[in-house]
Amino acid sequence: LPVATSILIDATKTAPLPAPTESSTPPDPTETHTPPSPSPIPTLGCTPQSTFLPTQSPAPVSIQAAVTTQGVVQGRILPSPYLVPTYARAPIAWVRSTGQGITVTVTRNHSEDLTLVKLIAPDAQIQPLTLDRQMRVAGTPLLDVAKQQRIRLLAVIEPSDFDPQILRETVPALNRAGVAVFINGDLSDGSEERDVINALEANGAITVGRLKYGVRIQGRDIYQRQINLFAAYGADTTASDRGAVLTVAGVGALVLAATPTLNPPALKQQLIATADLMYTGVDPVTNLSSGSARVMDQQTGDFSPTSSAFQFRRVNAAGAVGVHLAERWPLNALNVPTAWKTATGRGVIVGVIDAGFYPDNPILKDHLVDMFPKQAFSEEQHFPHGTVMAKTVLAVAPDASLVLLHDSNVDDYATMARSEAEAIDYAIQQGVRVLTSSNKSWANTPEVHAAIDR
Repeated sequence: LPVATSILIDATKTAPLPAPTESSTPPDPTETHTPPSPSPIPTLGCTPQSTFLPTQSPAPVSIQAAVTTQGVVQGRILPSPYLVPTYARAPIAWVRSTGQGITVTVTRNHSEDLTLVKLIAPDAQIQPLTLDRQMRVAGTPLLDVAKQQRIRLLAVIEPSDFDPQILRETVPALNRAGVAVFINGDLSDGSEERDVINALEANGAITVGRLKYGVRIQGRDIYQRQINLFAAYGADTTASDRGAVLTVAGVGALVLAATPTLNPPALKQQLIATADLMYTGVDPVTNLSSGSARVMDQQTGDFSPTSSAFQFRRVNAAGAVGVHLAERWPLNALNVPTAWKTATGRGVIVGVIDAGFYPDNPILKDHLVDMFPKQAFSEEQHFPHGTVMAKTVLAVAPDASLVLLHDSNVDDYATMARSEAEAIDYAIQQGVRVLTSSNKSWANTPEVHAAIDR
């Protein structure tokens, strides 16, 4: 999906519904994701010089990928092993900027792991400041410190650490003095704190909301808050929920390193204008699925938001520095465009076993050679997932043919096993060469294994 296309996030489904696109929806937030072991930030052609540890900055990133004058990346870009920079599309941005020469100043009054900034902007510097409640550093007002040290980026992690009135006065003054202020906008309880954040946003601050796993909105009174950007803050439930502002501040460092002349209002405008416009099918306050938030096309299975959907902007580091891929990121990372010079899947029949499909989807229609069973699909089937899985096949092999194979969408394993085996045998009869089943745990039975062996 191109930037500014709405994407459904439906927490009621245990299977993800990603389109295989440059702006793919991340994994479903109901799943548990374990962050990988610390490892160097990866990009094709990067020679790691040190491992990334919480107490150690990553090695400078060396990227062998050219960028055209139109901002198109020529070369493969691998995702980060960490979820947050991947959601923020930071590895693509590193082709143009790694934050070199920029310092991110952070109000660190707690024990937050500030190295999250380094995951986004690996060559930026981090300057922690410990402030008292009056926003003074060892007795000196923060505004004076900012002028003395020529601070350009300031991340306010916990707004409730400071006197509300002092915060109201200091943040806009910093903004006028050339300091871009990033502030967590959805941590506090109560109307007073919420009103302070809204006032700061109106006076130039960049307010940040939290996205767990990059997709699930966190926060209180979210409908009443003026939040400019949302960002992932960690890969699991142990991550500090104050980290979203560090993610966006890291993107700010990338932008300033690429365009040092931007003033705070221009930086804010650029971050907002280049963010991914999204919406959620889950009410962000109750965390319950909201059927009124989206509508589904009964012919194609495509979702679109309604007026009741909560729409938001997720920070996009690549867009913020003005670069994009010639192909969608999964295809770029798999080096599929190079493979297309030799083969596109033409002449190969792929069987997709799933719980339901929309065969009239225009992307699938011209590739469809058969379906099993023959009867029309019923409303009980999980249409969207099978449709997206089939579209994923065609994203990689655009000239392949498809046989759509419906298995039983029930929890009775005996019935599931029988339908799975029947679908596999039908695929054999139709000359299917590649078979994929991605819908859910299939029945682990001898008859299914025998069908796979056949």
